[in-house]
Amino acid sequence: MNNLTIDELKKKWRTENCTYTPVLASEIHDFEQGRKIVFPEDFKRYLLEVNGTKVDGDANLFEFYPLDRLETWIEKKWTIPPRTPNYFAPGEFYVFCDYMISCWAYAIRLGKDQDSGEVIACGWLEFTKIADSFTEFIELYLADDKRIYPPTPLKVVK
Repeated sequence: MNNLTIDELKKKWRTENCTYTPVLASEIHDFEQGRKIVFPEDFKRYLLEVNGTKVDGDANLFEFYPLDRLETWIEKKWTIPPRTPNYFAPGEFYVFCDYMISCWAYAIRLGKDQDSGEVIACGWLEFTKIADSFTEFIELYLADDKRIYPPTPLKVVK
């Protein structure tokens, strides 16, 4: 994540009275070691600079979780959408953000190398890839891009 993107994110959150508290590099190291994963550099930088929006979220009801609330989809014990392809291994995706008090969520793939980092939307009819990297997701978020929202109209599965 470049300086401009992180500065834009901080500016947006300050304007919307979002609070955030960066984490220490040692906390990130401990999390990675405990989970046997490696954060992509852009996600690590995000945690070091802002580390989520606390519980207040932003003006559009996006709440970004701090490091101590990162959990996999499986750990959250949320239902796996019915049309989820095998490619999306819910145990590899860590939920870092939700929208409208968990109407849907966003997760980042974290693995044993820094090549991970794709971001998916969860909780729709299936897991949907949103971005190839955390930086790309943040850029979409800052632009309020329609790709970060569910398809319209949202179909109900019976």
